[in-house]
Amino acid sequence: MLPGGDKLNGKTINGGGAKPYTTYTVHRPRERRWPRVLLWSVVGVFAVAALAVVGSYVWLDRMMHQAHTPDARTASSVLENKPTNAGAPLIEKPGTWNIIIFGSDRRAIDAGDYSGEEHGRSDTIMIVHVDPAEDYVSVLSIPRDLRAEIPGRGVHKINAAYAMGGPGLAIETVRNVTNLDLDHYINIDFDAFREMTAAIGGVYVDVDRRYYHNKADSWENIDLQPGYQRLYGEDALDWVRFRQDANHDIGRIERQQIFMRAAKTQISGWDLAVKIPELVSLVAANTSTTLGTNDVLRLAWWGLDLDNSRIKQAKIYGEDKKIGDLWYVVASDESISGAVRDLMQSPAESAGKAAEGATTSTLDEATRAIVPVDRFPADLSGVDVEVLNANGVNGAAALGAGWLRNEGARVISVGDAPEMQARTTVAYPQGQSAAADRVAKVLGARQVVLDTSASHVVVKLGEDFKAASDPVTSPGARGIIYSSEYIALQTMVPFSIVGPTYMPEGYRYVDHRVYGIDAGGGRVFPALKTVYRWGKEDQYLGLMQTTFVNAPAAAPGEQVTENGITYTIVGIAGKVDYIWWEIDGVLYWVSNTISCLLSRSELLNVAIGMVMVQ
Repeated sequence: MLPGGDKLNGKTINGGGAKPYTTYTVHRPRERRWPRVLLWSVVGVFAVAALAVVGSYVWLDRMMHQAHTPDARTASSVLENKPTNAGAPLIEKPGTWNIIIFGSDRRAIDAGDYSGEEHGRSDTIMIVHVDPAEDYVSVLSIPRDLRAEIPGRGVHKINAAYAMGGPGLAIETVRNVTNLDLDHYINIDFDAFREMTAAIGGVYVDVDRRYYHNKADSWENIDLQPGYQRLYGEDALDWVRFRQDANHDIGRIERQQIFMRAAKTQISGWDLAVKIPELVSLVAANTSTTLGTNDVLRLAWWGLDLDNSRIKQAKIYGEDKKIGDLWYVVASDESISGAVRDLMQSPAESAGKAAEGATTSTLDEATRAIVPVDRFPADLSGVDVEVLNANGVNGAAALGAGWLRNEGARVISVGDAPEMQARTTVAYPQGQSAAADRVAKVLGARQVVLDTSASHVVVKLGEDFKAASDPVTSPGARGIIYSSEYIALQTMVPFSIVGPTYMPEGYRYVDHRVYGIDAGGGRVFPALKTVYRWGKEDQYLGLMQTTFVNAPAAAPGEQVTENGITYTIVGIAGKVDYIWWEIDGVLYWVSNTISCLLSRSELLNVAIGMVMVQ
């Protein structure tokens, strides 16, 4: 207490009654208060955010510890114990990771299929090579029926290693077969796959054809119609695991790859902020791994931003052989080592290797088979061509244009000539005689003439340009292959459909489906799927058409513009999955076979050759 008391605001304050000092209110300038309030507000927001991040990290770390199971600890010890007496040193690439992934299903054990086995057999065996420095990921799927030596157990199907000795023996077996240095292990129970796809509301997949298998004593039954649709839960699992066709293990691998590529494309559209806790809990409860929390976060952050052109797929080529009472996939040492080399190469390196062995012609083998003996390939890169039908045969111009595009020509228009003529002519402007000769070589034309008024090469297909009497190479109305079928289909849907004027050799129309795509929220979009089969193989080219223009299928990719239409090519390094385009509120796309048998140019020719039915 100050002598004589303090006076604040002229009020004398004494303890208990009259106070021995006076209090005053100190007035600070108002403009100084708000910066301080704002500062503390910002600090508070960042503090809350920091606590949320730390709390999320702690929660994620706790979840990840659930995945560090006894199996994961066993796997870790095997991965750290590098063999010293295996002959050649393990293949490794500094700064990269090789992650081995197993997929197993408890249903097989519970159903008695693997009676007495603790772990069950690994239906999926996959090696993921991660290279952040070169910015790419490559995936090698190992056929589950691959015939392999299992250490201490003899020769069996490679998936038996997991059942016989868990992840330790399975890792040792795969390492011996591939001679790869493996860094991390993941095992995912298929319960997680079913529950996760259900939790996220499904993944949109273009199912290539009808899948049906129904036996009373089988838990691998499936009944799935063709077409673009959301798959989740049991349907998704049944589709990726299906092997009751001529593709066997290879088909299963291809469908798994297709599903993963579709999921990656669509993941940015999911409501992850809401679903992450549920997804992480599902994964943690059904996954065993040696990866730590930081590893998972780094991989997720980098992988989700990775462009599809930086993702590639390696493949082990083998043949199905029955040995004793069992069917195996038998692959040579050269095939396996070649697949491993491909796994370790960046997309640019793989493209360079492919280019070294490529021929000068761009004509694909499947297309080459339909070219008569008097027509030959030629490099038409940079040549603009107009193709006119002067023989009255429906589809002749579309067919000729397809051959020219296959050789690299830019077909600027396809139409009818004003008059019919007996002989095919190739007219050219001044300075393009060499280009015209090459065009004539491709078409088998013998009449090449100078036209000083022309600005580009003009082809008029005469009566000597004959197409075989085949429903594919001799199209109907407007040049559409199987035109009567497409005219009928047009009456079944409320939007304008297109039909193909070009189809690669060996592909025949086998099926169609008119249906509605359930996009959720009560939205159903009309759709049409037509299916073409390659010979007698279980490989199907598909044509999809729908008013669902915002479908995830309309994904980014390489763009090509032809005749005013922009075509988007979607796929991964070295593979084209499908090509899409949009016209007047309708989304169209042409999908490759599950093994991506069609090349970029073949699929592009099909897409560019599609015309309106009406």
